[in-house]
Amino acid sequence: MEFLEKKEIGRTRVTLTFAQSIDGYISKPNTQIILSCPESMRVTHTIRNNSDGILVGSNTVLTDKPSLTTRYVENPTNPTPIILDTKLKCPPMFLDRSPIIFTSTEYDNAKLDRKKELGHARVFEIPSTDGGLDLQVILKKLYELGIKRLMVEGGATVISNFLKYDLYDSLIITICPTLMNGGVKYVNNSDQVLLNGKWQTVGKDMIFYYHKE
Repeated sequence: MEFLEKKEIGRTRVTLTFAQSIDGYISKPNTQIILSCPESMRVTHTIRNNSDGILVGSNTVLTDKPSLTTRYVENPTNPTPIILDTKLKCPPMFLDRSPIIFTSTEYDNAKLDRKKELGHARVFEIPSTDGGLDLQVILKKLYELGIKRLMVEGGATVISNFLKYDLYDSLIITICPTLMNGGVKYVNNSDQVLLNGKWQTVGKDMIFYYHKE
């Protein structure tokens, strides 16, 4: 599959991937929800297995408490956990895997104390933009750190910002036959992308693939 190619392109290659309900929601506040069927879950974990890093926001960490590990595939390898944590509010997690944490340049005593608790985590201060931490600076730093293939999983604000600033090479959306009737949606301002992608049935789900040239 195209999105699993490991060809070098001189910068971090970004695969933006997530699951949503048929009515367009990806999560509910303070609630852990699994939308994908087992077959599409294997697709997701195949992408993880072919990624150097997996990026999520701090709200996803606090709400879902994800393991960010690779499962459901043979000979799994775990990508480096990467967390966007502007206020440095996440508890120490993934420390045995030397996670990369991006936070804002603004500090107070609480952030300084939290930084001391993070042990082997690699913490980098990043300037902020109107949409949060500067993603272009982050991608440049990740490439310098050897993260050549990045998987971005969420949550809604992170997904919306990568879409807003057009900072992805592949977009993979799992559409699940579930009605949530409320929750959290991402923002996608590019209907043209949906017209140019491809669809595939995987188990009970439909998976949308879009790859830039």
